[in-house]
Amino acid sequence: MKEDKLQLYVNGRETIQRARIIYGNMIGAKREDGKWKFVRYYSLCENKHKVFLKEGEKREVCPICKQKVVIYQEEPDEMLIEVFEKIDKEIIKLLEAEISKNVTEYAEWQNFLVFVKGVGPTISAELVSILPPEKFNWNLAKLKSYAGIGIAGVCEKDNYLVYGSQAYKDRKPVDNKPLNGNCPYCGNPLKWRAVNKADPVKYHRQAKALLTYKLATSLMKAKGVYYQLYLKFKEEISKKHPDWNKAKVNMTAVRKMLTVFLTVYLSISYSITHNVDYKTALVHVLGEKEYNILRTHKDFIDFPLFDDLIDTKRKTMKVNQTVKKTLERLGLDEGDLNNMVIFHQKQLKQED
Repeated sequence: MKEDKLQLYVNGRETIQRARIIYGNMIGAKREDGKWKFVRYYSLCENKHKVFLKEGEKREVCPICKQKVVIYQEEPDEMLIEVFEKIDKEIIKLLEAEISKNVTEYAEWQNFLVFVKGVGPTISAELVSILPPEKFNWNLAKLKSYAGIGIAGVCEKDNYLVYGSQAYKDRKPVDNKPLNGNCPYCGNPLKWRAVNKADPVKYHRQAKALLTYKLATSLMKAKGVYYQLYLKFKEEISKKHPDWNKAKVNMTAVRKMLTVFLTVYLSISYSITHNVDYKTALVHVLGEKEYNILRTHKDFIDFPLFDDLIDTKRKTMKVNQTVKKTLERLGLDEGDLNNMVIFHQKQLKQED
């Protein structure tokens, strides 16, 4: 299966990347001004205890015998450097080339990911292999719960927590599920919040790292439409919760940005694979009940967000023929396209 093949390439690259980091630390590899430099520092005492220092670490006495030390530096053997460069320039590049070639076969790449700034072939390959839409029946809540970015319902009185299909009391799994959003033990309304490290819930940690670190960081560095959306959310959250610290505001804005991105990701996938229009797909992805609640909000986005509509340098709109064909496949008309352009224009004004 192509999914298994791509998954092997992605896992292989991740494994080699980790090995390169470990090996690089061993020979003192450090990237400066776009180039690799290789130097290690160590301390040496009168008793000949040679102990390596971490980057930036200072040491006056030996950690073994507490004698005074002298700091030295050394460069690794040329052969060791050559091995590192082969891993970096040849082996990893070879895997990345195969990833780039194979990910283009996926409908999610062809109709969405290729049009988003900051989402290259490698991140796209991780998305479609770690979080394939069909695994979650194209359901946003299931995907977010699996990836650890869903929300948990909490009752502090009874030490009860529910997250997706999981429920816990006193940190132990239980079968009792919420009753109309209320605690099954005391009947009080649950308080909803993001999952944190202290919670006993289970989720896919690789998927969470992919979304909250790799994807989010890349989207924001690219400064495309999803970054503009993040800025909008961040401003709104800061005004609504002036008592929140910067880290909480930032993480909440990132989660909201990712929710919009994943909604589009799943909706386009469902639309193409089931041959239905985008808005029908959107109802399936969100769930009819949630869709009917959200659609009443004035800022509800019922169209996909592509960066190919926007030229951030020239502050002008452009729609290429490939995007137009995709929009036609999704059953979107000129009215939808105009709404997309207006949305982009608003984000540009906000940036100014």
